[in-house]
Amino acid sequence: MTITYSPEEDTLRILFRNAPIHETEVHPSGLILDFDQHGGILGLELASASEHISRPEALAAVTAFRPEAAPAVPLPEESGGPV
Repeated sequence: MTITYSPEEDTLRILFRNAPIHETEVHPSGLILDFDQHGGILGLELASASEHISRPEALAAVTAFRPEAAPAVPLPEESGGPV
């Protein structure tokens, strides 16, 4: 997942996965949704982001999160602790 913010355009973009965009829906609220060929959401874009989110540039600081890269945390039963 990547989060980007363009201060020039005041748009916040959240991309869940990178795949070809099959369809785009534009809502009157300024929210744009991109879908893959199976109807799954690929990402969203929020126009006039600073009107909806305080400090949208702070969100863009979290540029990517890959669950597989996160450190493994043992479950209680794996660590010998209480279940």
